[in-house]
Amino acid sequence: QEAGVPGSEFLQTGICVVDHLGKAGEHVLNSIFELVMQPLSARLFAETGGASLDYRYGYIIGYGNEAERSKDRSIVRQGFISHIDDSEVTLNVCLRNPKHFTGGRLLLQHLRGSPKEGQMEKALDLKLGRAVMHRGVHMHEVEGVTSGQRQVLIMWTQ
Repeated sequence: QEAGVPGSEFLQTGICVVDHLGKAGEHVLNSIFELVMQPLSARLFAETGGASLDYRYGYIIGYGNEAERSKDRSIVRQGFISHIDDSEVTLNVCLRNPKHFTGGRLLLQHLRGSPKEGQMEKALDLKLGRAVMHRGVHMHEVEGVTSGQRQVLIMWTQ
């Protein structure tokens, strides 16, 4: 971190932790959490803890091909292998117009521990400003971005 400048850890990691952007970052995340995540999670995921969310963590991450990653430190990976999140409910918000990148679909697979674990359930082309909410145990991956840059806001909640 450079002399305590909020968000400066981004310079080393390429990932922007939104809370580290000061009061504005906290306000944005708190607003999304209180006005969107808590009410929707209570309704959609009540049986798995969605009704009792009291913690959130959010960051912005960029995806791009090797050429993009070599010229822009905010692009940290091309795609992301199949995984689950350390959350009860995850929010994934597309921050870039898909006209500016190819690839990068969000690939949802069946829940971890289910008989169909790891099998493809749905492939989503994210649209600018649109969001996907899913349980943390919902296996998913990000398809490799082949051109341009894809940025998303990710919020984990517990």
